Amino acid sequence: MKLTPIDYRSRLNAATEQLAEGALLLLSQPTAYRNANNEHSYRQESFLYYLTGFDEPDSALLILANEPEGKRNILFLRDKDALAELWSGKRLGIAAATKELSIDAAFPIESLWEKLPLLVRKARRLYYHLGRDQNSDVKVIKALHEAKRGRGRENVNLLSIHDANFISGALRLRKSPEEIERMRQAAAITRQTFAKIYEAVRPGMNEREVNGLIVGEFLRLGSEMESYGSIVAGGVNATCLHYRSNNQPLVDGQLLLIDAGAQFQYYASDVTRTFPIGRKFTGEQRAIYEIVLDAQLIGIKAGTVGSSLNKIHQAALDRLIDGLIELKFLTGSRDEIKERQTFKRFYPHGTSHWIGLDTHDVGDYMEDGDFMPLKPGMYFSVEPGLYIDANDDTVPEGFRGIGVRVEDDVLVTERGPDVLTTGIAKAVADLENRY
Repeated sequence: MKLTPIDYRSRLNAATEQLAEGALLLLSQPTAYRNANNEHSYRQESFLYYLTGFDEPDSALLILANEPEGKRNILFLRDKDALAELWSGKRLGIAAATKELSIDAAFPIESLWEKLPLLVRKARRLYYHLGRDQNSDVKVIKALHEAKRGRGRENVNLLSIHDANFISGALRLRKSPEEIERMRQAAAITRQTFAKIYEAVRPGMNEREVNGLIVGEFLRLGSEMESYGSIVAGGVNATCLHYRSNNQPLVDGQLLLIDAGAQFQYYASDVTRTFPIGRKFTGEQRAIYEIVLDAQLIGIKAGTVGSSLNKIHQAALDRLIDGLIELKFLTGSRDEIKERQTFKRFYPHGTSHWIGLDTHDVGDYMEDGDFMPLKPGMYFSVEPGLYIDANDDTVPEGFRGIGVRVEDDVLVTERGPDVLTTGIAKAVADLENRY
């Protein structure tokens, strides 16, 4: 599939406009070690990648909005090193950076903290991810103090720190056509992977086998990695929202909840399906499942221009509560149950979150004191669920230990909600006839 190239220069210019007279400093994601000197697979900090397409560690991007064009965008990175590259792979290097990337200047990463005070001296504020790394925070604060000392008494208090997510969210909340292409590809890989899972899963397998199948299919189909660590939860394990052990046998008569999504060129997908490990739902499993699926379809339908994630949540929640009343799990009216929040025993999380370069993507959820209205290009999950504690003796025994969640990824368009992850079976008949 040929994709439209991303114009990183336009992204850098858009960031500069958001900064006004400020500066933006982004540090690369630190290398993480699995154990000893064995590293985890590297993934760049999302906003740095969004603005540059550069994915090497030990790097930093500095944007100076009040500098003239051609001097605003500076990348600090590792230089070429033949011995290091022999062991750990090729580096772009300083000389090639301005040729290969849409930046104005490149310097060795070792010079960042020395150069930073002078470079930001003209800025009125610095946007930075304060609190992610204590050592870097100390160096940033020290650099700002040095910069202030060089500005004179009249400007000593102007250089303040602001959250870089303010800029990141403003730029990334509404997706461009180029981003949507990549999101569709991530969704397509996830769709094909779930089709393989449906074919393969049988009683007697282990959750880890399914997890391995997911990762293998993602990679085979062109994904770089999972968008997040997959949840493969059989039976009662599905009542743990972020179950990650993925190591228990799959038992006939129980359900399997899989929450997984492929990453494609850094863009995430996020899908959950729950289906019988054997051939059929039990009556109790089906009752819970149909309530959740109905709530999800209602939530998706509400994902129109001018709606909001809260309206989606309330629409899905109303159906879940009605279902819990029908099953006699809760008593009282819908409004009373909402006011007392007794539904949270069975549904403790929200229905939607933004999706993009991050599975839980940046972007405000509120605007002018109210929930942000949905606009074309916004991309989010719809994922209602119900979870019945295995030890909850207030519900009939056949319902205990059931966990169900159904999730798809929805793009807001002028024509209505566009479910990019459509085509992944979720109707009861399709799930029962999968083999």
